[in-house]
Amino acid sequence: LATAWTRFVELDKESRPDPGPATLAQYEGHWGAFIDWMAKNAPSIKTLVAVRDEHAKGFISNLNAQGLSAGRVNKYKRFLKMFFRIMVPGSENPFAGIQTNKLVVQTAKQPFTVEELRQIVARADGEMKTLFLLGAGTGLRLGDCLTLQWGEVDLARRLVFRVPHKTARKGETVKIGLPPTLAAHLASLPRRGPYVLPGLAAEYAAGKAPKITRRIQDHFEQCGIQTVKPGTGEGTKKRAVVLKGFHSFRHSYVSLNADAGTPQATMQKLVGHGSPMMTLHYLTPTDSM
Repeated sequence: LATAWTRFVELDKESRPDPGPATLAQYEGHWGAFIDWMAKNAPSIKTLVAVRDEHAKGFISNLNAQGLSAGRVNKYKRFLKMFFRIMVPGSENPFAGIQTNKLVVQTAKQPFTVEELRQIVARADGEMKTLFLLGAGTGLRLGDCLTLQWGEVDLARRLVFRVPHKTARKGETVKIGLPPTLAAHLASLPRRGPYVLPGLAAEYAAGKAPKITRRIQDHFEQCGIQTVKPGTGEGTKKRAVVLKGFHSFRHSYVSLNADAGTPQATMQKLVGHGSPMMTLHYLTPTDSM
């Protein structure tokens, strides 16, 4: 397991798919998440051939518990099935029996309007308010906001230095400027341990990410925000199509910076995207805001 990714990359192009750099980086993130899970949940397993069906099912269950979209979980399933097929040909593939969700409706998260951002922050308190300010002011993903440490925050220079969890195996640090409101809020907080959000960080570490996500969505709905596509979700026969969630802060961050004239190349570095096309995917004109 420890050397499998290096061996995969070193295979000749006829033995494995030949994706572009951005897709290969995404694959590396998928593999890193899997071996991190294995290290925590099955530390005695050291080789590819020792990975069993129960490990594959446990990992996918963990992804679902984190609140990832069905489409994103499908990407993990497809990659890992392909990876094991190529790396251990002839052996039983632990991901072979895990089916992708055929009912996924691919709908990109929508950014919040400026008024929605104001409402979300104004009606929150405690660590949830800090969490929302971090999401809106840095564009970091939920897991990175929940586990942000004071050692990664430089209030004197109003900067955050963070290695995003999704691309942690690459070891690239993103440097993000803090808006004045967020910097002032962080400066006012007491420091109880290494984490900026000690209570939420403890919940996240205990595997309670779905409960945190539910509280976030409940807050958005209390602010009068339409979070799911009409006609889907609870009370209907259709799977909920989420239009706005915590990830919408990231879309808002990219769009608002673009409106302010931030160059696309700079935005790509700020949000840690592997390609300009991914940043464009997040870009939504905010004229209506």
